[in-house]
Parts: sequence; C-alpha cells; structure tokens
Amino acid sequence: GRNSKFLRAALAALIVAACSIIYYRANYGRTLAASLEAAPPEPREPPCRAPPPERAAVNPRIGIVVLADTASEARYVQTQRYSQKSLDNKRAYADHHGYELIVHEPAAALPAPWSKVDALLLHLRRFDWLLYLDGDALVANPAICLESFLDDAYDV
Repeated sequence: GRNSKFLRAALAALIVAACSIIYYRANYGRTLAASLEAAPPEPREPPCRAPPPERAAVNPRIGIVVLADTASEARYVQTQRYSQKSLDNKRAYADHHGYELIVHEPAAALPAPWSKVDALLLHLRRFDWLLYLDGDALVANPAICLESFLDDAYDV
C-alpha cells in the first residue's frame, strides 16, 4: 500500500535524476563549446585583471600551445567536430587577449605525450611564458587573462 507508493515515487525520482546526470555529462562539452563559440569576445582593452606591479613583466610574450593530432582525429568524426570547436574556442581566447596560438602537429616518431614536450621546447625561446592546453580543453571564462597568474620571481 503506502510503502509501495513511496518506493515507486522514490524510484521514479531516482530514474529522473540519473537520466538528468547522464544527459548533462554527455552534453556538457558540446553545450559549453557552442556557447563559447556563439559570441567570441572582442579584443580586450584595457587589459584584464593584471598582477601586482611588483610581479608584472612589461608586455610578456605569451603563447598557447595546442597539439593537433589530425591523423588520429580523422578516424573519429565526433572527436574531429569537437576538436574543431575546441580549437575555435582557444583561438577566440588567444585573439581576445593578444596571445599567439600555436597549433602543433605531433612528430610522427614520438608518442603523443612526448610530442607535447617537443612542441613546448620548439617554441620556448620565442616567448616569456607558454601555456599548454590539451586538444579537448576549453576556456570556460575568457575574461580571465594569463597575466594574472604570472610571477617573474620564478624562472623554470
């Protein structure tokens, strides 16, 4: 009687919650990519939140390195579509802040993880700071600039 109604209602609520979580997890990346792609911000002026003067480099050269493994992605149509949106997201962020976006093809002779190191080493001398982002990473808040994280007191 009463317990079975309660159990049915609890089970229905649990099923709805599980379906919502599954839908959210399956569509979060696509939804976020579409929203970020829809209205890329204009180039920023004045600069966004900058570090304190004692930490600020004068116009640091900042690059964003992305590994574009098009040979692997070509096998997976869904991945390729998402990768392009992700790359568009990174390009809009880099353009917005005046950073250089470097799309690096992996070396055929190296495994993908070592191609990341290869890409960073190849471009390290041209920049004061480099940020590596994986191909499936998205910039969720384009208002935050990388300069806010820089501290010239450290040299690696």
